[in-house]
Amino acid sequence: MKTPIIFSFFIILLVFSGCKKKDHHNESQPEIRHFLMGFTPFPYEISQQAVDNTYQNIIRDGDMVLAHFDNGILWNEALNDLPFPGNVQYEINQIVTRIPPDHKIFLTTTPNHTDRETLAHYWNDNRTQQNLPSPWNTYSFNHPDVITAYINVSG
Repeated sequence: MKTPIIFSFFIILLVFSGCKKKDHHNESQPEIRHFLMGFTPFPYEISQQAVDNTYQNIIRDGDMVLAHFDNGILWNEALNDLPFPGNVQYEINQIVTRIPPDHKIFLTTTPNHTDRETLAHYWNDNRTQQNLPSPWNTYSFNHPDVITAYINVSG
């Protein structure tokens, strides 16, 4: 009869010996991570307060921001290695200026339209998601100009 009681006591002792009391003296020191923590700036609701809170959380808790643009591709400009139109540069700057220099920025675009079957629409100073101009409206994903333009805009 003593054996089960002694065994139970040993198990309980073993379980509780593995528990460590939290040291409240070091709470102000951040935990060291050996990886980058990244977040997207997509807000939880459509309001300026949500946008501001989202960026504050990224700055406080992260090391990297992932900005994904699926507004279209500046096909002509990318193919011909021209500067980004002002509207496109403005959108990029809206993210870059809110992130501290010690944070990484991972900027992505997608070559396909939101239907996920056709080329992304055109984005320039006029607006996003414009119909593709000629000859882009006849190109497929494997067309050499599409490949070159996408590599240029992504690089």
